[in-house]
Amino acid sequence: MICLIFVLGTVGVLFIYSAFSTEHSAFLENPMVVKQIIFILIGIIMIAVFSHIDYSLYRRMAVFVYLFSILLLLGTAYVFPTVKGRWIRIGFLSVQPSEFAKIAFIIYISNLFRNYFMDRSKGYIINLTLFILKTGLVTLIPFYLVFSQPDLGTAMVFPGIWLVLMIFLGTGQRLIGGLLLFLLSSAGGMFLRIAVEGSISGIWGNIFLGSGLWTVLLFVFASILLTMFLFLLMRFLTGSTLSVLTVWIMFILFFSGIYISGAVVSVIKPYQKNRIRTFIDPYSDIRGSGWNVIQSKISIGSGGFSGKGLTKGTQNRLNFLPERHTDFIFSLISEEWGFRGSLFVLLLQGIILFFISMTALRATDVYGFYLSLSILLVLLFHTFMNVGMNMGILPVTGIPLPFVSYGGSFFISGSILIGINLNVHSQGATIKSVGAYWK
Repeated sequence: MICLIFVLGTVGVLFIYSAFSTEHSAFLENPMVVKQIIFILIGIIMIAVFSHIDYSLYRRMAVFVYLFSILLLLGTAYVFPTVKGRWIRIGFLSVQPSEFAKIAFIIYISNLFRNYFMDRSKGYIINLTLFILKTGLVTLIPFYLVFSQPDLGTAMVFPGIWLVLMIFLGTGQRLIGGLLLFLLSSAGGMFLRIAVEGSISGIWGNIFLGSGLWTVLLFVFASILLTMFLFLLMRFLTGSTLSVLTVWIMFILFFSGIYISGAVVSVIKPYQKNRIRTFIDPYSDIRGSGWNVIQSKISIGSGGFSGKGLTKGTQNRLNFLPERHTDFIFSLISEEWGFRGSLFVLLLQGIILFFISMTALRATDVYGFYLSLSILLVLLFHTFMNVGMNMGILPVTGIPLPFVSYGGSFFISGSILIGINLNVHSQGATIKSVGAYWK
């Protein structure tokens, strides 16, 4: 595992050098290259240290670690001098507390799920509802603090972990399914509202996109009509005795999510709205918000199969590709190393993710399972989002490519997570199926 992290880090260093090769001809002249090498060395040390710490010890300090991370996020927002609202200065270094907050969140939320799993009364609907509310609040606090920095990409990691862990809870599938339907409809409603914002006006715009009484009445009326239609359709086609109340609640949750999305849109920053519009149609603002995605896609396509060679990418040398050492480093790799180079990087990422998933399956206790699953989700989310936004199939969110993009906070925090996972793996003597934990 350490070898894989080192190779990915080395690839990152090469392309950080390439990104600024027109400004620094010598390899070690670039201060970012030197810093990244130091980050890699620190990361490897962190992996070695945390792989030898018994992961069960984290359960005893889970609450304190979580509260400390919240205080650190509050300090970032209101106390410490920051850079762009996300990084705090410690000497000559800039540290991003939100990256380390993910570690604290994983340790605490995994412990909460472990405790609920061990509770014999978990099947009661009241206990399940209280558990969802409690873990939802634990998730909401860091999400809001990171979102307000503003850093939507990192903030989305917290609810992403929580939602998947809920799926693996193993009880209350209907309640959890309703929750997922509500959240997905909220996300869909948010995209829809932003996409059509300004194009629908007058009374219909106020009804469909508003949050007043007429909007509520419209959604309730629509849910009743759709419930009747679906009930009659299922009865006619299959003879199903599907509960009318169940179908109606399903539509109420769906429309409630769309309605609540109006509140979400109201707090989203203008530049974040532009990123969503750009995702829908990047050519609507070629020289503005769509520039990054368009240039990224050109870089990936121009690399072909073999690439143009290290430091020889035209998009890179002519400064067309933005943030090519951080957010769009995958596009730079694709341009200069081609399809085979980008595939090599993704293969290494895939091996790491596969190893972590196997660790989750081999975990000897529930806490180890939830820890490994959460670590898997963090790295999977980052890889999927970064590659997706580079290819233009996902909105630009400023998510780094794990162990490749420039930056010490994510590299070191990611290395700590790898070290924790290695300790879980070292104690996983008995192979168990995932079903042993959630059935």
